[in-house]
Amino acid sequence: MNTNSCSQLINVVDKNMDIWKNINKHISPGQAHFFNRLQNAIPVCWFGHLDSSAPKVLTFGQNPSFHEFPSYLSKPRFNASVTSPVQDVITSYNRYFDINPYNAWFGSIEKLLNLFSSSYYSNSQYSSVAIHFDAYSISTRKSDDINKLTKLTNVLSLLSKNFFDLVEKQDNIEKIIITGSHNYDLFKSIIGISNEKKIKIPVSFSRNSFKFIKAYHNGIPVFCTSAYLPNFFGKINYSEIYNILINI
Repeated sequence: MNTNSCSQLINVVDKNMDIWKNINKHISPGQAHFFNRLQNAIPVCWFGHLDSSAPKVLTFGQNPSFHEFPSYLSKPRFNASVTSPVQDVITSYNRYFDINPYNAWFGSIEKLLNLFSSSYYSNSQYSSVAIHFDAYSISTRKSDDINKLTKLTNVLSLLSKNFFDLVEKQDNIEKIIITGSHNYDLFKSIIGISNEKKIKIPVSFSRNSFKFIKAYHNGIPVFCTSAYLPNFFGKINYSEIYNILINI
């Protein structure tokens, strides 16, 4: 990234940090368990090497599962906290897959990415550049009371749009992968899509039928299944999903 882009990136992360600190201030004493989970957490804008020209997959989102910040881990997934300098936070994002990634979750997406010739991991044989979009706002919540913070999460969405625009200008993104209807709807409303095609069909790994979508964002193909793959880890026929998506 050039100097101007780096400055813009630092500004986006810095604003996310300020908002996240403000959210923590609004958590009531009655939400002790929730607060204990989050007090050392940082808002995660992305996972993966944004600072590298090497092919990569960036997972772009608002805030991850609380499994990213459990107290039982001997080796933290992020070497940064809410009190860390912004540049240290950005380094933690970039080095996520080199340190201690939450493979029990990311493994459910990695196998589909591989069929698209992409991978989260820098030592992989796959080299196609992709974005994986997963933007559950404040998905670490343990209580519906956190929904009172809607205005703050809406601001986070605007910052995410700024961040995505910045990434899109800098990287040769070849595809965008989305799982889950909620994520697709967020991407559609925040980032924007065109030429949308949808089908709904049964799949072998569930008794339910799911939507499969192919669309475009500024000429970049967007592939989505309404099946949220982490919920079906160990049961999924990835070739089935891949073949449906590419043939829409």
